[in-house]
Amino acid sequence: MGFSKALDLVRTVIKKYDAIHAEAVKEVRVTKVAAFNLINEVLARTERLLQFLSELENAVEKGKVVRFCSGWILTREDGRISASRFKPALAVSYDERSGRVTLTDSVTTVSIGSSSIKIRFRNFSKEIRLSRDAIEADAEIIKALGSKILFVVDALLARIETCAKSFGIRI
Repeated sequence: MGFSKALDLVRTVIKKYDAIHAEAVKEVRVTKVAAFNLINEVLARTERLLQFLSELENAVEKGKVVRFCSGWILTREDGRISASRFKPALAVSYDERSGRVTLTDSVTTVSIGSSSIKIRFRNFSKEIRLSRDAIEADAEIIKALGSKILFVVDALLARIETCAKSFGIRI
């Protein structure tokens, strides 16, 4: 299914990133380690979010467009799956063709691919390769947008976790 493939993608990214993170914690200046920790948190929370969504996808009825948990809409079409709601505006999607998991609210987007994370905040957009050098070079940007990035991930996670509990899903 869709979100289970997204979960596999994020788990693969986490495995690759763990070595980068471990090396950075030992060797990078303390002021830049926060950026590595932030990306680690985003990946871990996204993994948890996708665990819930994968279970929810199996629990709700099948179809192209499905409403669930008072306000959420699950759509499936052409290798893309998305769970979204309008108030507040939140969405998580996985596009099999591009191999990206995207989390978004009305102003912030975080898009996780196999080798990079793309961050968009209002009109600013930055794609960061998941390598020690790239993260170290963009550490200030990552730290400056850290609260915005975590807000969108946490907002999605909190609402999806509550929804999953109504289906008796616990992770």
